[in-house]
Amino acid sequence: MANAAFRLSTEDLTPSLVNAGVGKAGRSDWSRVRRLGGEEIVLTVYGSPPGNRQVVRGTVDEFGLTVLNLTGPIPTTVRNKLSDDAGSHPEYFVRAQRGDTVRVNKHVRLAPDGVFLDGRRVAELQQVIQRVARDSVAEISHVHGTTGRGMAWGALIGLGAGAAIIAGQCGANWSESSGCGNLEGIWLFWGTLNRARARRCGRRQL
Repeated sequence: MANAAFRLSTEDLTPSLVNAGVGKAGRSDWSRVRRLGGEEIVLTVYGSPPGNRQVVRGTVDEFGLTVLNLTGPIPTTVRNKLSDDAGSHPEYFVRAQRGDTVRVNKHVRLAPDGVFLDGRRVAELQQVIQRVARDSVAEISHVHGTTGRGMAWGALIGLGAGAAIIAGQCGANWSESSGCGNLEGIWLFWGTLNRARARRCGRRQL
């Protein structure tokens, strides 16, 4: 994943500017934060080191934002499910913050006394769901994940087109054709990319 799709200026988000409501840059930068929903960011609050967080869609307002902290020793099943739901089901986290018990799926549950996987508590609720005040924000970097996905799709499309051309020229017996050579390695690579894509697409299914 590549960092720095945008970086908010620390100066523009100092408490004095935010509280006074002055400075076009400060208001403009926070409006960019409002557009984030379900996306991963690197968040720095005053007095703490930066950390990866995920914005819960629809929770950014003039006072702050709600994020998920999924960096602790949380089971992968729980981490993946909550990460997906930060964008698709933000109401789960809003209700949990109100004190409701939320059944995310048949395995994962959010409750006032913790985050549970099959009845076993795996994290404190406040450790995972965090409300961050706007005037405590020093800096936000957007973690941009589309580059890797674009490269993978490009490889798949390019390899598929090349394989189709070769197959058209060499026929079904490509491995035995002296003009084409043995292309078994290409087909193995194609299969590996497709399996990796299938695993990624299946991440939402629990």
